[in-house]
Amino acid sequence: MCGRYVLASSREELLDIFQIGVDEAQPVLPSFNIAPSQEVAIVVQPEARRLEPARWGFVPSYAKSLTSGPTPFNARDDKVLTSGMYKAAFAKHRAIFPADGFYERRKTGERQSFYIHPLDSKILAIAGFYGWWRQPGIEGAPWLLTATMVTRPAQGKMV
Repeated sequence: MCGRYVLASSREELLDIFQIGVDEAQPVLPSFNIAPSQEVAIVVQPEARRLEPARWGFVPSYAKSLTSGPTPFNARDDKVLTSGMYKAAFAKHRAIFPADGFYERRKTGERQSFYIHPLDSKILAIAGFYGWWRQPGIEGAPWLLTATMVTRPAQGKMV
């Protein structure tokens, strides 16, 4: 699921929907085609609920660089409690990916993308988790917030 998604709602709408009070994070601009490795808005609650910009694609704490290993943008629900890559972050750093909808691709002759969204135009709250990563061996390297969505097999037809 979800290799591309849409977040067109305004920052103000997100703050209201997710009941976020004072929020000083830099807003992530709305996009109709968010792809893995792009900056996205996630909702986190370490102390108070906040809207934070993060890189879509989880970088495990042990990674040597952003390109040295996998940076999964989706994590299967049956792996988050057992995978060494996910276990610690999933236990402590839950997140919500707000989305207006997402794209699913299906092969019908040629590959075709379908836009999946709520009929009532409400926002989707997609489960996820996050972690902080810093380039090892570089003194003063900035911390990077990275996140991934949790996915599960389809539970029937969407209408």
